[in-house]
Amino acid sequence: MTERRVTPHALPVALSALTFLFQGLPINAQIQGGAAYLQSAHVEVGISACGAYGTAYAPPALGAEGQAYHPTETGLGFVADGDADGWVDGFPPYCGDYFLPGSPVEGFALSIGGTDYANHSGYGICGVEDIPGSIVDYGFGDTVFGTWEGVHPDGFRLRIRTYIPDGKRYFIGEVTLENQTSTDFEDVYFSRQVDPDNDQAWGGGFQTTNRIARQPGPGQSDALATAEGSMGCFIGLGARHFASRASRGGFYITNARDPYCGEVPYTHEGTELADDAIGVNFFFARLEAGESLAFTYAYILDAGQLEEALDATAAPMLLADGLPLESAPGSLPSLELCAGDSVLLEVQGGGNFTWNWAHHGDFHPTSPTSGWLKPTASGTYGVNTSVSCGGDIAFGFDVMVGNPASAVVLSSAVGLCPGGSLEMASGTLPEGSTVAWSPQRWVDRPNSLDAVLAPDTVNAVLRYHLSVTDPYGCRLEHAVDVTVHPKASVDAGSNQVGVIGQRVYLHGSGASSYAWEPASYLDNASLAQPSAIVTDTVRFTLTGTDANGCTATDAVWVFGTPDRRMALANAFTPDGDGQNDCFGVGPAFAGRFIDLRIFNRWGALVFQSTDANACWDGTLAGKAQPMGAYTVQLRYVEPDGVEQVHGGSLTLIR
Repeated sequence: MTERRVTPHALPVALSALTFLFQGLPINAQIQGGAAYLQSAHVEVGISACGAYGTAYAPPALGAEGQAYHPTETGLGFVADGDADGWVDGFPPYCGDYFLPGSPVEGFALSIGGTDYANHSGYGICGVEDIPGSIVDYGFGDTVFGTWEGVHPDGFRLRIRTYIPDGKRYFIGEVTLENQTSTDFEDVYFSRQVDPDNDQAWGGGFQTTNRIARQPGPGQSDALATAEGSMGCFIGLGARHFASRASRGGFYITNARDPYCGEVPYTHEGTELADDAIGVNFFFARLEAGESLAFTYAYILDAGQLEEALDATAAPMLLADGLPLESAPGSLPSLELCAGDSVLLEVQGGGNFTWNWAHHGDFHPTSPTSGWLKPTASGTYGVNTSVSCGGDIAFGFDVMVGNPASAVVLSSAVGLCPGGSLEMASGTLPEGSTVAWSPQRWVDRPNSLDAVLAPDTVNAVLRYHLSVTDPYGCRLEHAVDVTVHPKASVDAGSNQVGVIGQRVYLHGSGASSYAWEPASYLDNASLAQPSAIVTDTVRFTLTGTDANGCTATDAVWVFGTPDRRMALANAFTPDGDGQNDCFGVGPAFAGRFIDLRIFNRWGALVFQSTDANACWDGTLAGKAQPMGAYTVQLRYVEPDGVEQVHGGSLTLIR
């Protein structure tokens, strides 16, 4: 819709042409008696000549919607068709006038450096007008609006533009304060208050249930005071601004500081049935010479449109890399960063304050309201500014610093023996982290940090890649190189036969270090060729370790046998009875047999054999030899390679 607008210099023309304009187009804002009357489909507002809401005079006969206004008193404060049913259905058919009954008060106050200014009206009459001003602008289009402006000799200009969005059941006040001096203003407060009489005109009484519904805090910047009449008519006064505070209490507005600071008779909390005011209040630490500041409040006349109306007042907030830090009311917003990353923080529109930053890490200011933060650890961070009457305006937020590298311990092993396994990494990752190993061959759990690698190969170099992503999107990429060594080997030597009680030597080879078992038989179990005294038949196991630390095993037997060199028979009876009929060493002889010789008492050789299994039957050339003493000579080689000759006496008995 094209906006129709009347500026101050055109007011006489506009007023004289009122009938003509009404016949051609809807007139959504009208000026009469120095007051502006705003009419939309569901809300009607009167703005007095002092900028307070509420007029002393009746509104025009018809409004821009082509229908009569709906005042319940002589003048018009504001009324609302809260059910959007055409102002006629139900009871009450509409709500309001919200404050003109009784001895009402609606208005605003301004405090600058301890000096107070107030404009407010009762019965629509501007009873207090510290800031002289007038209606300077009105118009209609997608919104209907009227603007009041006042200029004070102390060197400031105050402008309040009131508008009703098309089809809505709330209206907005846009405030602009300009410092026209050459000196900075300090401690600037502004308060807008109303004594609500929501449905008194319909028999509901002057008292309303007044409640502080919201105050700025963790996760929100809403200040909202509400009042509800006994017949269900609702009003909310609030703003979505970090420097705002809602108040209730009091009746006549005198200054802006007390309601902001919650000093008696005002309070910032609770609910009470009372004939008292509700208000929304603002604070700014300074306004520099020649500069302006702007903020917005909302009067909400339908509880179902609270959020929409507060959105229309949304103001400066804390930004991170240009995006607002937001969260649910009562909880701190969170900012997720990776270790080493920086973020640009900015209090948007916060130039009227001095900010203090609470942080963990490096902070480098770029302006009074912004700076680069490089956090070193997770924690609660914040920015705050002090209010002259006490307390702070603060933004708090949680910073989550993701650093998967700090939670991962990579395996220090770089070599692996054939058949071995390796846990490639360990650690405790935040819940929600993801892990991936590649390639996946020979990896038991490729999506687990502590995956085990068990390669089925030898003499190879393998590279595995680890990718970790934590819940904050921070990534760790790393490679693990694993060398699989050649297969180790060791030789324990050949099996041996050892005479019990005699020393034998084992012969290990092929490794860098050795370990024999059982060690108790050996003189030094860590030698390649230790010795042992044979006490029994024993299986020796040799473990050899090569230069890579890989091991192999082999085994050797040492068969223990009695020393039969001195155990030859010294008599035999070759009489054919099958017992002791033949004399010899037999197959169980421990040494390596050379030969056996037997001589008679005259030194004649009667028997000789190189076969250990052969024996003398007491004959020579088939002829039985006489009984008596004979001499035995046995030649053999011991297990250690030494040749021996054993002699003895043998008696032949018949």
